[in-house]
Amino acid sequence: MEHYATVSDAVAFTYSMEGHSFFVISFPSQPATWVFDVATNLWHERRSYDDERRSLDRWRVGTYARCYDRHVVGDYDTNALYTLDLDEGTEAGNALIREAISPPIHADGSRITMSRLEVELETGIGLTTGQGSQPQAMLQWSDDGARTWSNEHWSSMGAIGAYRRRVRWYRLGQFRERYFRLVISDPIKVSILGALAAMTKGES
Repeated sequence: MEHYATVSDAVAFTYSMEGHSFFVISFPSQPATWVFDVATNLWHERRSYDDERRSLDRWRVGTYARCYDRHVVGDYDTNALYTLDLDEGTEAGNALIREAISPPIHADGSRITMSRLEVELETGIGLTTGQGSQPQAMLQWSDDGARTWSNEHWSSMGAIGAYRRRVRWYRLGQFRERYFRLVISDPIKVSILGALAAMTKGES
């Protein structure tokens, strides 16, 4: 944010949900929206998409109010009102794409062999029909500092009721430093709980 040319038009608000307090700040001239999670002490970016899955570059939410025990938000472009709901899988009827990028994984210059990666997700919450009835998670990785990414690798998150489904990828090769990127675009609730990896450290 420190490199933005214009910050004088920034708008901000705060809200709390599920034990997390968020500071939301949008920069219309960039455009971009950044959110600070006080519970995790981490920043993340939010953006919205139109009905053709094209990025709007900033989050459509421009205003917020706690009203009638609901989180009510206003669309900066259309002035429409919506309710923030973690169980909802779309945003204003459009795609809600979740993306998480890991910190760099390394062993101080030694080569690492990764045989398995498991991402702990809330599974078994697919929809009954249509997109989301067989939800999947997409994984990519980068071994050059997140400049380029691998091909897409997909893993099932399980149909509705498959609560014990494990989301795994195997034979992930060797690297000295790697970033992972996880993307979920199915219109379902998404809860990322953690990740586990089977790795072997090699020679420097």
